[in-house]
Amino acid sequence: MNTNLEHLFIQKLNNDTIKVVSFDIFDTLAFRKVANPKEIFKQVGKKKIVKNIFGSANIFRLARIEAEKSARKKYSRYEEITLRQIYEQLPLNEKQINKILKLEIQQEYKNLYINPHIKRWIDLAINSGKQIIFISDMYLNSKQIEYLVFSKLHLQTKRFKLFVSNEHQATKATGKLFDIVLKRLQISGNAVLHVGDNAYSDVEMAISKNIETLLYNHDSYTQEMLELEAHYMAKYLNLANSQRKLASIHNPYTSQKQRFFFNFGASVFGPILWKFSHWIIGIAQERGITQINCIMREGKLFKKCIDKLKSGVNTNLVYASRKSTFLPSIDIHSNRFDFHHYRKLSIGDFYELFHLPITNDFVKTHKNLLFNRSISMQQGQNSLQQIVIDDFMSRKDQISKEIKKAKSSFIDYLKSINYHANSITLDFGGSGTVLRNIENIVSSQQKHKINALFYIHESGIQKLSGSHFISFLSPDDFDTKKIELIRRSHEIIEALFNGDNATTLDYKKERNGISPVLAAKNLDSNDTAKAFGEGIEMFFDLALATKLKPKSFSLKDILNILTRVIELPHPQEALYLGNLYQEESFSDKTSKPIINENDLASIKNMGIESSFYSLCKDISFQAGDICWVQGTITQLDPSFLQQFYRVKTKGTNSDAIDNIAKNLKSDMVYIYGAGQFAKELLPKLREQNIIIKGFIDSRAKLGTFTFENYLVKSIDDYVLNDNDTIIIASTIFADEITKTIHQYSQTCNINITIVN
Repeated sequence: MNTNLEHLFIQKLNNDTIKVVSFDIFDTLAFRKVANPKEIFKQVGKKKIVKNIFGSANIFRLARIEAEKSARKKYSRYEEITLRQIYEQLPLNEKQINKILKLEIQQEYKNLYINPHIKRWIDLAINSGKQIIFISDMYLNSKQIEYLVFSKLHLQTKRFKLFVSNEHQATKATGKLFDIVLKRLQISGNAVLHVGDNAYSDVEMAISKNIETLLYNHDSYTQEMLELEAHYMAKYLNLANSQRKLASIHNPYTSQKQRFFFNFGASVFGPILWKFSHWIIGIAQERGITQINCIMREGKLFKKCIDKLKSGVNTNLVYASRKSTFLPSIDIHSNRFDFHHYRKLSIGDFYELFHLPITNDFVKTHKNLLFNRSISMQQGQNSLQQIVIDDFMSRKDQISKEIKKAKSSFIDYLKSINYHANSITLDFGGSGTVLRNIENIVSSQQKHKINALFYIHESGIQKLSGSHFISFLSPDDFDTKKIELIRRSHEIIEALFNGDNATTLDYKKERNGISPVLAAKNLDSNDTAKAFGEGIEMFFDLALATKLKPKSFSLKDILNILTRVIELPHPQEALYLGNLYQEESFSDKTSKPIINENDLASIKNMGIESSFYSLCKDISFQAGDICWVQGTITQLDPSFLQQFYRVKTKGTNSDAIDNIAKNLKSDMVYIYGAGQFAKELLPKLREQNIIIKGFIDSRAKLGTFTFENYLVKSIDDYVLNDNDTIIIASTIFADEITKTIHQYSQTCNINITIVN
């Protein structure tokens, strides 16, 4: 695994001082297939014996949650409780407790799966000669955990130690369990490397014992993206969501842009293409079709994903585009020269489509003029467009020869790549232009069995009428409006799928056969495409390793995931997807960012609110001029759409938090203020690997308390040193807190750095 985390793990592993490698268990080594552990209680509640007692699965779930709270309150003098103590709080007799407790363990077993990445790390540590231990803050005992987890782990060795909080009445959260571990192993903290997902229990508290640590968790984008997505989902995606989070954890990149595209591939398009690949393979297998022809440029990504599933269905790359199939597919005698179709082309590009040299001097003078601006240009009584039409009509024989030649070249190209009729030809979609062109070129004997598209809109259905076609996403499936949203801003998906693959311009005969003529590559997209593709591959690898079923996502889920990206983009999505380039269908010379300066200026001039409501009323608002209205709005005001849809991923203190992160110079800090501000601040600090040395709050003068698993003390309870950094986690009381810190520093005669 070429990931930042694994590189860091191996680097720490190679430290000769490290003798013991410790792993957290739940949400690090083992994951549940449910999005929330409480869903397991609902599964238990569906069992007959439980329903007979509690009446419904949900009532048992609620009772089980309350029972745990009651047990923790009853046994508050202890650091941890047991599963049996929890069940003793329920209205059950001894026999019922034993039976239902056993059912919960069985459901845990069914829902737990081993994280293959951590399994790999354990093997690396064993092979490095390190002692392996496992530490867990959990109400389950060793015997239960061995059954649930280690029976599935299949370690190379059984020589490992397990430390569970309820058996030692000590937790990682207080640091006491780490003390017990060090004492039992008779080893110093700096000889231990601990890996876990909790920034406080697994990192800060371990560091306080001088233990080397590695935080195993995803970044804020993935979490915030899933929060936005929840607005669209009627249910949890369970195992599928944990796979998405896991895939994004193993990001190999350090640059923010590449990190984003890896995460976006792993958590957004990984699931989409997983479902899509199973869908197209299923169609082929059901109908006895032996070949899937993937049309470039999207085809390269489609082929890679389909081949990952190793289904036995042959995949084939077909280099074809609207431009390369245009000339060989047209009928010159029925062509009425609908210039609206070519309005974004220059007159010179139009002649080039037909492989015609420009011979008319007036046309040659204005060859760089776009068709939509050429109406006013006249020579005598004739408009420039009419002159072009007359020129083409007079050269029909020449054009017919070019069409015949282009058709012959394309058919020879198809033969050279072993294209055959018992096949599906697959394209991104919309209107299926390339698929229609290919059907028009080849004879009825050579035609493939099925046209397949990633998506199709209503206009595309009309255009493909008469041919045998299927579509992964279509208006017939669910919501026509959602398909129209994709159609309205399809360039986002197309640019991602195209990656750094160059468009096909033509075909040329060579000594060894015939090959496609490709446009120059967009080198700026190399890093983006690589990161995006690797993110998708990471999701596929995890899904295969954990045997994720295709039905884990419904087609409705997939459509909702896509709709969310377009309709309610995360600010990072608006920024990085907006910088991708869209290209005109018939030209390799014209491209511009999906969100460009003109788009931003237009929305700003019209007003964000006015523009958005215009789009809500009419989805074709500014179509053809502004590719992605929602993304443009989000670039201008990141919170506007979230406020409209009443979805919040960033707190009210986000600007202040961003400012703190920007100005922070130290990697170890104290935080003054244990409230909402601090709660919103913590993920940002964790993302930047900032270590929290302690929490301070004036309320702690009445007694210490816990906040987000941190022990909060009064400033007088700390011994602060020169140049310690304190972050003020409050806007309302910032001045008052600053004054308190200054008084403390003057008393101790030290210099404290304040960040607010």
